[in-house]
Amino acid sequence: MSLSNLKPNKIALRYLGLTSMGLLVAQLLFGVIQIRWRYYQRIEQLSARVQDLGKQISFISQQPEVKLDGPTLKRLITKSSISQDVVYGIIVNGQGQVTSSFVNKKDQNMTEQVSHLTSTEEAKNGEKFLPDMLTELAKHNPDFREISESVIVKGQSSDLGEVRIGYSLQSTQQTNLKSAGKILVASLIVSVILILIMFIIFKREVQLPIRDLLKKTQPLLPEKEGLSLNHWDEIDQLEILIKTLTQQLQSLQDLNNEIVQEKVKEEAMKATEENRKELDKAKNEFLACIGHEIRTPLNAVMGMTGLLLEDTQLNEQQTEFVKIVRESGDSLLSMINNILDFSKIEAQKIELEEQSFELRPCIEEVLRLFVSQASEKNLELAYLVEPNTPNAIIGDTTRLKQVLANLIGNAVKFTHTGEVVIYINATPIESEEETDEGLHELRFAVKDTGIGIPAERSHRLFQPFSQVDASTTRNYGGTGLGLVISKRLCELMGGNMWVHSIEGKGSTFNFTIKAKAVASCSPVNSEEGESYLMGKRMLIIDDNLTNQKILTNQAQSWGMFTCAVDCGEKALEWLQRGIVFDVAILDMNMPEMDGLDLARRIRQQPHCGTLPLVMLSSLTQSEMAHEEDRDEFAAILLKPVQQSQLYYSLMQIFAGKPIKITTLEPEEVLEEPLLAQKLPLRILVAEDVMVNQEVIRLLLEKLGYWADMVGDGKEVLTALKHCVYDVILMDVRMPEMDGLSATRLIRQTLNSSQQPRIIAMTAESMPGDREKCLAAGMDDYISKPIRIEELRQALSRCKSHSESIAVDPQIFRELQKIAGKRLHEIVGGYLEDAPLYLSEMKTAIEGTSRENLRQAAHALRSPTGSLGATHLFNLCEEMETIARQGTIEEAKEKMLWLEMEYDRVCHALEREID
Repeated sequence: MSLSNLKPNKIALRYLGLTSMGLLVAQLLFGVIQIRWRYYQRIEQLSARVQDLGKQISFISQQPEVKLDGPTLKRLITKSSISQDVVYGIIVNGQGQVTSSFVNKKDQNMTEQVSHLTSTEEAKNGEKFLPDMLTELAKHNPDFREISESVIVKGQSSDLGEVRIGYSLQSTQQTNLKSAGKILVASLIVSVILILIMFIIFKREVQLPIRDLLKKTQPLLPEKEGLSLNHWDEIDQLEILIKTLTQQLQSLQDLNNEIVQEKVKEEAMKATEENRKELDKAKNEFLACIGHEIRTPLNAVMGMTGLLLEDTQLNEQQTEFVKIVRESGDSLLSMINNILDFSKIEAQKIELEEQSFELRPCIEEVLRLFVSQASEKNLELAYLVEPNTPNAIIGDTTRLKQVLANLIGNAVKFTHTGEVVIYINATPIESEEETDEGLHELRFAVKDTGIGIPAERSHRLFQPFSQVDASTTRNYGGTGLGLVISKRLCELMGGNMWVHSIEGKGSTFNFTIKAKAVASCSPVNSEEGESYLMGKRMLIIDDNLTNQKILTNQAQSWGMFTCAVDCGEKALEWLQRGIVFDVAILDMNMPEMDGLDLARRIRQQPHCGTLPLVMLSSLTQSEMAHEEDRDEFAAILLKPVQQSQLYYSLMQIFAGKPIKITTLEPEEVLEEPLLAQKLPLRILVAEDVMVNQEVIRLLLEKLGYWADMVGDGKEVLTALKHCVYDVILMDVRMPEMDGLSATRLIRQTLNSSQQPRIIAMTAESMPGDREKCLAAGMDDYISKPIRIEELRQALSRCKSHSESIAVDPQIFRELQKIAGKRLHEIVGGYLEDAPLYLSEMKTAIEGTSRENLRQAAHALRSPTGSLGATHLFNLCEEMETIARQGTIEEAKEKMLWLEMEYDRVCHALEREID
């Protein structure tokens, strides 16, 4: 690049001007400092040389054989290197008289000033001597300096006086001025050179690239914009260019949108589908991450609260607090599940199962979930299946339960008094295709007497993340996804969903599904029931007409005759007429006369002393606190009445074996043996969150297991080198190495005899997560938060190796019979001594003492075998063999196995003696 191309421009002046000025000022400041420093340095050098001359003259004047007169003094000064700077030199005796003097006649200015001083009246009258005048001249003239040296004879001060030498700084100043000029000129030249270099660099690295960019992009601008750019510098031009290009880009984008809209429908649908897939993928990944991050701490909350409620002694207030936390966790989990289900539906990743199931038990299981809530509000909860409805169908029972649970839950939530009833009927679908034979359209109607929905707001019900109004969210909570998910599920099952509602009077949510009818396998629908119940007469006393109809339909389906009344007085009227019934069903909670009073009145009627009575009661009612009250009834059933429960009760009543079926107080259940006793397993847990490790450990302890804990996939692989595990509970997301990668390596490296069963634990519940785990080589899958029943079922599907039992129960029981009460003492002594033997073995390995290692292993082996810890016994025996024949490295590896097995034995023994 030549300097001719470096023309001044606005960008250079703007961004280089201040820089150049600062550089120039810095150079000038540096030059001034350098000048001053040189000036003071020269003065100091001149003063030092003058002082040396004075000392020399003083020394010569002290010599007795040398007479230092004026000419001699002049020669000494003239021969010095600073003679031109010396103005005068005098030697004064002790009385102040000048013995020798010298005045430099070459210094015209000094000569004139001395002449002026000697011509004054004081000098003529002898009032002032020459030394005093010269000293006064040096004091009043800044260009003159004077030094003095005392004359010393034989090391002592004498009266000979002193030597005074005056010198001028004028020549030094002149020399300094010349140097200053050179330095300042050099600084200016250096500054100009640096400025030019900076200008060239700026031009090359900044200005020219910007200019090239402008030249390349300027043709893209409209002509009017291109002309106006010439009046601006490059930065302003670049700013205008960016704004203009942004506008053009927006215009092009608008144009592109118009073109896309005008494209062929097929191409538009294809592009939309691809975009939707990308959005669904991003959304699924986001929801998977959010679900994982929420479920992980929620696992600890749900697990710990469950353990608090089940395994600890809490007072009423503490129990209430923990229940609130547990319910809040359940609500949060339900919300997460709704969001994830909605994501699956949007991504079209939900696959419906096709399995046969009984319809009535399916509905009853859902209703049972809301019995407690309904009882607290004194709501009637019931269902009515029309006779034309199939007893069993083929479909997805889980998704049907999900829809029903959502609708019933909303109905109970928004209903404060009255009832919540489900009506079910079916219509056959006629079709010529054989595959559609037996296809029915099932219609479900969930009716409540709640707050209702305003007509102008009902359209919001089936919109995602929407509710009727803001107060609904504040008062009742929810995400607004439940109905949307339910509607989409119904559509996937071949049906639809809609609502009829009157504000203040209640709502009816209707939905339909399509399903094939199949033969029922339930005894309730068998011919055996009809043979026992056919022709029997049933009296139904219930003030709720819906319950009357439900019981009537159920009884008539078995061939029974029924008579339904709504109060006790009418029932007594029928009995007093002499009408005989085979069984009577009474509602506990009726106005005017409750079930207990009616039962006593019935017993007082003729021919009714042995009439079987069946009581219908609510979960929270405790009216029949006395045993004699309960003895009045053949069965006490919980509302809503389950058809199977009513069927079995009637069957046993008419078979001559009356039973009492009650749910008011739970019956004592025999304690089941721990799963670990039936299925001993060696378990490894891989979980990176400490609090989740603790939750899993406590859940496993409730099942009787003791597990080893590691924090990531690498630690899993390390643990497998030292021990054979039956089961690995593997978290999917872990640092260092995740669960999927660790599983693949385990399947690749371990032989078949050492392969553990790997159960995935994950907080993710997105489409394909289960498939990913199974594809990586995992055998099972449980989601977080982990529930103990799911964990029990997953472990029940595992198999144990023969060496998995820490303590052989048969050997331990034989020892228990022999030792009796001393068993605790024996086990306690073992638990105290065993750590000492382990410590001795470690010390022997570190000190390479084979004999000490053998003795310690032998000492631990004997009591270990007596207690039934056969695997630990074998390890001790192997350690003895290594101490005799093996290497220290083998002993170190075996020691790791031995310590891990001892932990299991220790835990098993503590559990046995507890």
